[in-house]
Amino acid sequence: MNLKRMAMAAALITLCLFAEAKVKPVVHYNFGKSGNVTYAVAPEKLTPVTGKGELFAIGRPVFYADAPGDKKMKGEGGILFNGNGDGYKLEGAFGSPAENQVLEIWVKPRLDTQQGEKEKDQAQVLLSNGTVKEGYVFVHRRGHWYLISGGSGRVEIGEVLPNAWTHLAMVMEEGKGTVWMNGKKTGTFKPTKAIAPHFSIAVSEEGKEAFYGEIYEVRYSTFATGKFNPESDFLLDYKKIKEISKQRLAERRVLVQQLEQASAGKKIVTELPDVRQEKDWLISQVEEPACLFVQKSEDGLTSKFQLNNGLVSRTFYVGENIACVGYKNHSNEAEFLRAVKPEARVCIDSVWYEVGGLKGQPELSYLLDSWYAEMEASDLAFTLEKVETGLPLKRYPWTPKYNAVPTDWPAKGLRMEMTFIPTESMVDVKDIKVKVNYEIYQGLPLIAKWIEVVNEGEEAVLLNDMECEVLAVNQDQVKRIHVESDFSFALVNADIEGSALMHYAGTPKAYHVGSSTTKWTVDKDYNTWASHNQAEDKFLGFPHHNLLLSKLPMGPCTKVSKEVPFKSYITFELLQDSDDRERQSLGHRRMYKKLAPQTTESLISGGITSHDETKLKGFIDQMAELGLEQLDIMAWPGISHDNLDSAYVQLWRRVASYAKERGIVMGGYELQVASRGRGSRGGLYSSGKRKTG
Repeated sequence: MNLKRMAMAAALITLCLFAEAKVKPVVHYNFGKSGNVTYAVAPEKLTPVTGKGELFAIGRPVFYADAPGDKKMKGEGGILFNGNGDGYKLEGAFGSPAENQVLEIWVKPRLDTQQGEKEKDQAQVLLSNGTVKEGYVFVHRRGHWYLISGGSGRVEIGEVLPNAWTHLAMVMEEGKGTVWMNGKKTGTFKPTKAIAPHFSIAVSEEGKEAFYGEIYEVRYSTFATGKFNPESDFLLDYKKIKEISKQRLAERRVLVQQLEQASAGKKIVTELPDVRQEKDWLISQVEEPACLFVQKSEDGLTSKFQLNNGLVSRTFYVGENIACVGYKNHSNEAEFLRAVKPEARVCIDSVWYEVGGLKGQPELSYLLDSWYAEMEASDLAFTLEKVETGLPLKRYPWTPKYNAVPTDWPAKGLRMEMTFIPTESMVDVKDIKVKVNYEIYQGLPLIAKWIEVVNEGEEAVLLNDMECEVLAVNQDQVKRIHVESDFSFALVNADIEGSALMHYAGTPKAYHVGSSTTKWTVDKDYNTWASHNQAEDKFLGFPHHNLLLSKLPMGPCTKVSKEVPFKSYITFELLQDSDDRERQSLGHRRMYKKLAPQTTESLISGGITSHDETKLKGFIDQMAELGLEQLDIMAWPGISHDNLDSAYVQLWRRVASYAKERGIVMGGYELQVASRGRGSRGGLYSSGKRKTG
C-alpha cells in the first residue's frame, strides 16, 4: 500500500513538473527523424513532431545523412538546401511580439567557393518568423550570423564556420531580447512591434536570399517569466558541453603549469617588470638580457607572461585563449597597444581562421586589466597549446669580413614559439597546427615575428592567404613604429602609381606590382571615431588607419602537407621613442647593423676603365700593396656580360684569377637601361654592377 501511494505521489509530482514546465514547445520541426537517407528528395509537406503547422516545399530540398553530435550516430540526418531557392514555407507565423519566447535552429553552412563578390555580399536567410520589418529573421552574410529584428535592425550573433553544426537562438523575455550561439549569449536586441503572417526555412518571404547548407531542426517555444534557463533549456547536448568545458579547463591547467616550468631565458616572478629605461640605447649599450618573465598564477587557470629586454616588452594574458595585452617602449613608457586582436589569421581552403585572441573588449580605444577575465575565446580560433623558448635562429650563414662592424651572429636574444591547435568545432582543420614565433634581441627595441603552418593529416590543405601580424595600435604611436619584413624581390617597392623602379602605361596587373607586406588600414571594429569614408581618405587624409597588418600582397596560395610544412616571411617591428626624423633614421640603421650585419661590410675599392691585361694586372698589384679589397671595372667601357666570345671570356677569367690570388674581389659595371642595338627586350633591366670574380 505504501509503495502504491509513493508511486501515485511520484506521478503527481511529475504531472506538476510538466504543468510548470520551464519551456513549452509551440512547434518543433525535427528533420532528423526521417532516418538515415542520403540525397533522397525531401517530401513536399513536413509535419512538426510537436505542435501544428505543415511546411510546404519550395524547389527540391533533399534529405542528407548528417546531424549534430550524437544525432548522427543514431542514423538521423538533416535537410540540404542548395542555395538556388530550395526551402520550406508556411502561410502564418508563431507567437506574438509581447510573449516570452525562444526561437532556435541547428544549422550547418556550406562553403561556396564559386561565388563572386556580389553573391558573397548577399544575405542568406536561414529562418523567418514574420519578415525583416515585422518579425525575426536569422541570416548568414559575409562570414557572420545575424538576427534581423523588426524592432532594432540587425544584431550580430557570431562568426560562421563552414561545415560545422552550429546552434543559433533568440530569446525574448519581458521585452528584452538576447541572441545566443552554441549556448553562449553574444548580443542584445529590441523586440519587433508585430509579427507578419509568414514563416519560412532557408528562403526569404519572396523566395529569394536562399541558404546554402543543412538544417537539422527548428523549435519555437514559450516560457513563464524567470523560468528559462540557458544552461538546460536549449536544444543542446549539455552533457557534451560539460565534458568539453571540463576538458578545456584541464588543458588550461596543463598549459599554465607548462608556462611555469624552467626553460631557456625564462624567469618566474610574482609581478611582471615595468621599469623605465634610463639609458639612451643609441648612445649607451643596453646589456640587459632578453627574457621571458612568467607571473606566478594565483588560480592555476590564468596566467600572464612578458617578453622583455629592458627596451621593449610584449605582454600576454592567458585565459580561455591567449591575447597580447601590452606592447610597450620602455625608453619613453609609451604603450602601443589599444585593443586585443588575434595573434595571426590564416585562410585555409578558402576559410579564414583566427589564431589566438579573445573577444568581448567593450571599448577598442584602450584596454583595462579588469576586462581580461570577462573576455571569451572564439570556438572558431586556434587555441594556445604550449609555449617554448630557445635561442634566435641563424637565418642564413654569415662570417664577418670586409671590415664589417663586430657583432654577434645571430644577434643575442631570445626566441619564443607558441603552438596553437584547433577547437572541437574546427572539423575541417582538425589536423592543422599553427606556430607563432617571436624573437627579441639584446640592446634593440625591436621584436621579430613569423608564423608556421603544420599539417599532421594525410590530406594536403591549401593556404590561400594569411595575416602574420594583426596589431591595433594607439593613434599617437602610429608614426613611431617602423615595420618591414625580409620578403623582398625585384618589384617589392613598386606600386600601382609607379615608382623609381618602374613606369607603367595604364594600370598594371596585381601580380606585376610588388608592394610591401606592411598594411595600415581602418579597424572596422573600432567605432569610437566618426565613420570613415573615401572623401576623408582622398581629400582630408583620414588619420585613423591604425590597424597594422603584415600580409603578402597576394597569396601565398600554397599546398601544406605532412611532408611540406609552411614557414612565413619574418616581420620586424622597431619601436621608436621620438618623432625626430634623424633619430628614427639612426634607430633604423642600428636595426640593420644587428639583424643584417652583412650591410656593414665595406670593401675598399679601386676603379679602372682599361681592358689592357698588363695595365689591369699592374693596377691589381698596386691595390694589393695598398690593402684595397675590390676591383671595379668602371662604366665606359665596363664589362659586357653577354659577350661570350672565347677570347673575351678568357681575358676576364685570367684577370679575375689574378685578383683572387691577391685577395681581391672583382666586379664589372654595365649600363643596361638602353638596348644598345640588342633588340626590343634589351633594356628591361636597370643599370647595375655585376660581380664577376
